[in-house]
Amino acid sequence: MMSQQKIIGSQLALLTSEELVVRLNQEVRNAGWTSTRAIYLQGLRNALINAGLDITEVVNESGGLILSREVELRHKKIHRR
Repeated sequence: MMSQQKIIGSQLALLTSEELVVRLNQEVRNAGWTSTRAIYLQGLRNALINAGLDITEVVNESGGLILSREVELRHKKIHRR
């Protein structure tokens, strides 16, 4: 049986860059926190990186995603709005 992390990762790997950005924006200002959400956000971050996107503007010092503002994709780089 596949782990939850692998299942989420394989599902996110099927998405386009634009779809990944939509998923990231769905998480903005979401105050809820569970272990499943942590796994999902880690998978989302990995999918963004694997898609060849520059996410430096939306990652904090510890490598977590900054979810305080919506983002947009321009020229393979994610920018905060």
